[in-house]
Amino acid sequence: MAFNLQNFLCPIERQEWKKFLPMAFMMFFIIFNLTILRTTKEALVLSQPGSGVEVLSFIKTYCVIPISLGYMVGYVVLSNYYSQRRIFYFSVAPFLIFFLVYAFVLHPNLGEWHISPVRLAEIQHDYPSMKWFAVLLGNWGFTLFFIMSELWSAVVLSLMFWQFANDITTSPQAKRFYGLFGMIGNFGLVFGGLTIMQCSHCPVGGDNVVAWDAGVQHLMMIAGLCVGAILLLYFWMTTVLGFKRAAPNKASVEGIIKKPKPTFREQILYVTKSKHLQFLFLIVVSFFLALNFSEVLFKDRVLQSYQAGHEYSAFMGRLQITIGIVSIILTFLGGSMLRYFSWKGGALITPILMFISTTLFLGLVLYMDFVSMSNGADAAVMIVWIGFTQMITMRATKYSFFDPTREMIYIPLDRDLRTKGKACVDLLGGRLGKGGGAWIQSIIFMFTGLGFKELTPALYVMICGLIIVWLIAIVRLSKIHTPT
Repeated sequence: MAFNLQNFLCPIERQEWKKFLPMAFMMFFIIFNLTILRTTKEALVLSQPGSGVEVLSFIKTYCVIPISLGYMVGYVVLSNYYSQRRIFYFSVAPFLIFFLVYAFVLHPNLGEWHISPVRLAEIQHDYPSMKWFAVLLGNWGFTLFFIMSELWSAVVLSLMFWQFANDITTSPQAKRFYGLFGMIGNFGLVFGGLTIMQCSHCPVGGDNVVAWDAGVQHLMMIAGLCVGAILLLYFWMTTVLGFKRAAPNKASVEGIIKKPKPTFREQILYVTKSKHLQFLFLIVVSFFLALNFSEVLFKDRVLQSYQAGHEYSAFMGRLQITIGIVSIILTFLGGSMLRYFSWKGGALITPILMFISTTLFLGLVLYMDFVSMSNGADAAVMIVWIGFTQMITMRATKYSFFDPTREMIYIPLDRDLRTKGKACVDLLGGRLGKGGGAWIQSIIFMFTGLGFKELTPALYVMICGLIIVWLIAIVRLSKIHTPT
């Protein structure tokens, strides 16, 4: 293929801008919200008395997974009766309501509505095996906020946005659009990180708690405005511009499967017969399991150094800014790679870089004492910053390579596999990946009392095993994936 500098720098054709720009702005607002929600939910939960990184595993396992599964079932059922347009509004509008209610009603009163720290400490002392459930229930308002923040990623980004994008985008357009969507979304990471740092700033001599509470309220008002902008952009594209689902491909790669009757059970069976979705499910679960194991180890180290809510939030804000900047550069290069090279080549980048960065980070955790004695360095600080680098690598490659290559798989598939199949893979697979890792950790914490330091060797072995499964699934999927 001949190299064209103009196509390399700006591959969007003139008539495609009215489709590309609104979608790009939607991606910006979604990632912007995702950035502030991801950091704020953890800062709120982890900064409470008696809390710890371990409680994240319990919230994901016993709260997020059941609610995500419930939404998936509801989505599949509603898709039989309502258009994708109505389902989009049904799914996104509740977030607008929640963010505003949380900002003006819930957060200002949670200090009175939560269990007191003294009573919570007594419960944890009397029932040590249930101490993380005590934190989860005692701080129910923060738990609810954590759940809604997790659903934002699964519902709005993974399902609603990419379902809409896949419906109105052809495979040739996807190779040019999707990498740029990721790059523009990464600007949302940068601006989201800057917003977090600004709202986490506490004036010298001021009350840190009051300043942080005000910052959370401001973040939720901003998040509500972003949801409103997303709804307006979607309305503009579907009602004013009239974008609808692209015509189905009669020679669909899944056309050999008999079209099912519109019953829930038969639709699920239909989806599970797709080889494309089987391999994609393995890829998604492997990625999120490996990411979860690495992230909790990193966050445990960060929390040891930044224990106050506003300090933790400010540090993670800097992380999001750095991820965004690196991702913008990487996505620009990655988008070009996806246009000029094979799907397989782009899909292999994420697991390979994850293996290298995870080995460096966990190797330092395992040999922390040896490193400290060898060069007199503060190994705890080194671990945090090596983990910082690892998170940048994993997140940047996710936005730049993993997400675009994953979405390209859906485009040649028929309508049922695009909608219900995507719900199963992204919601169920994503939740099983995140929640599965959390469930494993929660069981170990309850019955063994071990901490993250003791679990590090076992987690590293599991991450390596997951990456092997991930690589095999990519190779197998590349053999049957046929872009249209």
